[in-house]
Order: sequence, then structure tokens, then C-alpha cells
Amino acid sequence: MSDDNYILEIKNLSVQALIKDRHFNIINKINLSIPKEKTVAIVGESGSGKTITALSIIKLLEKNLKIKEGSIIFDSKDLTELSEEQIREIRGKEISFVFQEPMTALNPVVDIKTQITEILTKHNLCDEETAIKKAKEILTELSIPSSKINLYPHNFSGGQRQRILLAMALISEPKLLIADEPTTALDVVTQMEILDTIEKFKKEKKLSVILITHNFSIVSNYSEYTYVMYLGEIMEAGKTENIVKNPRHPYTKALLNSVIKMDNKNRLKSIKGSTPSISETPEGCRFINRCDYADEKCAKSPSEKITESGYYRCWNV
Repeated sequence: MSDDNYILEIKNLSVQALIKDRHFNIINKINLSIPKEKTVAIVGESGSGKTITALSIIKLLEKNLKIKEGSIIFDSKDLTELSEEQIREIRGKEISFVFQEPMTALNPVVDIKTQITEILTKHNLCDEETAIKKAKEILTELSIPSSKINLYPHNFSGGQRQRILLAMALISEPKLLIADEPTTALDVVTQMEILDTIEKFKKEKKLSVILITHNFSIVSNYSEYTYVMYLGEIMEAGKTENIVKNPRHPYTKALLNSVIKMDNKNRLKSIKGSTPSISETPEGCRFINRCDYADEKCAKSPSEKITESGYYRCWNV
């Protein structure tokens, strides 16, 4: 049974990839808890497993990926045990997803009225006339004139397309919103508008939010709790304020040191090396080859060290 304080709990989740007849654990025994009506950030570089974790929740993994073990408890139901038909009843209705690239997420040959309203009609939430009315209302609320409802995705700017995706995600009034890099390729002003809109709906509709990003400045402004992810494992977790002010794991520190600060005149520090491929994932601590603190102990997986609001996994810090 899940804790009543959480809308979603991921327990010991491992996701396996089949590549050239070999199996690789690309998500390795992770645990995440999403409190009700809060925003939880999952932060890390590209390739850290953030999106695959999110897609596991709604069972939209590629055919060569499968959940090897673990549970995903949503509203007292283990989503890993549900059939495709059962998960389809939840996907888009109770759990909504904002994808990071609107031009591939939106159907280019279908007008936005159809794409937004079918969220309601397919789930039998209302009739078509009411769905169109609700679609116009939410577009207006997201600063898109309702008169444009019959247009196609290519008729809109990148920021407008992202708002349309947001409209599709929010129109069913879900319990959980997963926003995967919702501000990619947008200017700073539009980024803030999108994130402020999510925050507004969170408060008004008592929404829970998973915010996936690589940007710690977004994390610090819009999330209450943060999980730092690298190569399919959680390196550190805790209240966002604590992690930003007092990061413990070397990877978290490296990510924060690469963020531009207005009062810092020193050159930005990059993380040495690059994220290895799945087939080159090291044993023990997965950050070993890029870490300034690594030694022979790091060849074994580190245990959790408890902090004031969470934990981190490192031998030497």
C-alpha cells in the first residue's frame, strides 16, 4: 500500500535494455516519492535516465526496453501490473505528460482542436460540444486566442506549441503532471511563462508535478524536492533548498558549479569527461570515471548516507 501523503511511489525500479542481444540495466533500482500537490524535480545530464524513468510510469517504453523489477504505485495501484487497456484509462486522464519536443509530440496533419478535445472525448469525460468549449477556455488561459483553435501545429511558434501541449496535458485535470524538459529551445521569458503556468495550475487544481530538467536554476525556483540522477541511478535526494545550498555528492556539486551565476566572475567549471555509453557503464559507483574524489573503494556500489532531508550515495564525501 502507498503512503497517503504521496500520489506516486517508485520502489526499486530497474529498466532493462536489449541491445545487440545483450541486456543492460539502464535504470538501476531507483526509488522516488512524489508528494501530493508538490513539484519534484529529476535533474541530470542528457543520458542520465530521467525520461526513461518518466516513460516507465505511463508504460510508454520502446520495444527493446522493459521493466525488469520494482513497483510504481499510483493512487494505491501498481501500474506495472496493469494491462495496456487499464493503463490507457489512466494515461492522459489521471497522469498527463508534456513531452520536450512539441513538433514531434503534436500530429502535424491534425488541427489542434481535435488534438485537445480528444483527450476529453476518448476518456468519456464530456461530449464534443463541451470539450470544444473547454479547449477554447484553456487555450485562452494559456495566452493563445481561441479563434486559432482550428489551425494546425505549424501555424504556431515554438512557445505556442509548448502551450498547446500543456493545454492537452491539463485539460483533463489530472492528478499528476510529468513535464519532460518543458522549456527546451525556448527563450528565457517564454520559459518562465511556461513554468509559471504549471505552478499556477498546480496551486489551483491541487496538482502534483514531476519536473524533468538538466537546469539547476529551474530546479531551485520551481521544485520543493529534488532527485539528482546519473546513468540510471539516484546520486542524491533531498529538499531542493538543502541540495542547492549544501550539495553532498560530487556529481551534484559539479552540476551546480556549471550553472551561470550573476555574481561569479570566475570561469564556469565543466564536468570532466563525458557520459559513457550503456555498454561502458562502470561497476560500483557509476560516476567513478568522472569524479575528482574517486579511489579504489568506488569500485563497489556505495551505500546511502542520510542527510537532513534525504540521502546521497558516495564513499568519500
